[in-house]
Amino acid sequence: SALSSVTECFQKGCTATAENSIFETLIETGHLVSKNDNEIAKLNYMRSNLVNNPCLHLVIHTTQACNFSCQYCFLDHQPNRLSFSVQQEIISFIDKNIHRYSGLNISWFGGEPLLEMAAIERISLKAIEICRRNHKPFTAEITTNGYLLTSERLKKLISLSVLDYVITLDGLAGIHDSLRPTINHQGTFETIINNLLYLHNKIHSKAISVTIRSNLIKPSISHLDDFYSYLSALFGDDTRFSLLIRPVSDWGGEKIKKIKESLLTADDMGDVYKKMSHKKMPLKFRGNIENLEFGGMTCTACWKNKYTIGVNGNISKCDNSTPVLTIGNLDNGRMIVNPYQEATWNNQIFLNDESCMNCTLRGICFNGRCAKCVIHQEQSCCMTKSELEGLLQLAVYTMKEGIGTCRTLKK
Repeated sequence: SALSSVTECFQKGCTATAENSIFETLIETGHLVSKNDNEIAKLNYMRSNLVNNPCLHLVIHTTQACNFSCQYCFLDHQPNRLSFSVQQEIISFIDKNIHRYSGLNISWFGGEPLLEMAAIERISLKAIEICRRNHKPFTAEITTNGYLLTSERLKKLISLSVLDYVITLDGLAGIHDSLRPTINHQGTFETIINNLLYLHNKIHSKAISVTIRSNLIKPSISHLDDFYSYLSALFGDDTRFSLLIRPVSDWGGEKIKKIKESLLTADDMGDVYKKMSHKKMPLKFRGNIENLEFGGMTCTACWKNKYTIGVNGNISKCDNSTPVLTIGNLDNGRMIVNPYQEATWNNQIFLNDESCMNCTLRGICFNGRCAKCVIHQEQSCCMTKSELEGLLQLAVYTMKEGIGTCRTLKK
């Protein structure tokens, strides 16, 4: 196989011959470079191009409320929602500034964003009109729990160019419903599955992408095989669907304390990736594999033209819109931000210490840390060696068509 040939090439050494094209292939694909090449300079050049992408990315929180009461949620859900005046400020900002950017991407966020469908529709219609008038492309995505993603809302969202969906299912019904019930303590698994099945069976647009995100805790592992088999049987024949598995993380709050002992470590996830790499099922792990792309583990808060807009019109760089993270606000179609605070966020990926510069992962994570954690002096690397080995194994054995090329703003 190609993998064994490459392994032999590195172990025994090889030269380029008519019979052995492995060496030349590795050079062509960039896996082998000349010892005279300045890789650091190229890394910095590519990194600068990525984070200075000229497209405007807006993460818009439509509400702080949620119809779920998830066991691990760190947010203090409030009934606050995006007011008409803030909606108008967003529209005005886009209208007055779109000429400065190559295009516009909106990520709908919350709370549960679909609780405020009217706000999504109003802003989207205006933004699409503005982009069309200025000859700029418009794209949109949404992170939702999927419970309110009825056929009517789905069709409306698609008409508004919302084509990328991140929807959470934390396992089969028993585990998922215990972790992600409604605020009235009702199960949510069946409704979400039915909504996904409608998209799978009735919506045929090839432009749509659906990432099913599964947040794992220790009890989830024993049921993961059955869960993956179940999803693969339902959606494995549809290349628009993929699975993303990640551990439940402690982002603070009181709820997480109740399941603290059930949290998985990075090394645990390495073992999970290795285990799943041997499952011969059609549903891919694209969301996980994208972490191995150039900049795939980069905190998007460092991107120059990416901003999060909270329900009160406050501006932050982090997806989490809280007062302590605010760097400015919208005012009369302008984004008034503190330039020093903004620079602190944008500059994080360029603050590489010696350990980062000597790390073989620097091409996928740059500085390897959540920008918010660095600013708050809670530094930690993005991935352990065991986790990386597991992820590489998952890529090799499950993505025969290769790693993707699209880096998006998904939670």
